[in-house]
Amino acid sequence: MSGVLDIAGGKGAIAFRLQVEEGIKATVIDPLLRRRTLALRERKKLRKTGKQAPEHVAAAFCADRGSPFCQTYLSLLSEASCFIAMHPVQFLRKEVS
Repeated sequence: MSGVLDIAGGKGAIAFRLQVEEGIKATVIDPLLRRRTLALRERKKLRKTGKQAPEHVAAAFCADRGSPFCQTYLSLLSEASCFIAMHPVQFLRKEVS
């Protein structure tokens, strides 16, 4: 399993916590590739644990099987254990149904 997919995860704060602090592999999927400057404590934690920051996929999530996203990242989607999407219900209903 590829772990948790953080849909529209922004700068990746949740994914960082899951991967580095909890040991759960996480991937951020967000169309905007944000320049995230890690806080000093986060950089220290990476050095101390020897772990890497979560991977960031710069693409707009779409669960439709025919979508370019789904075709490109099918293995990532099929191996995921869990999806996190902290958005209004209307957005989720459209993307997941």
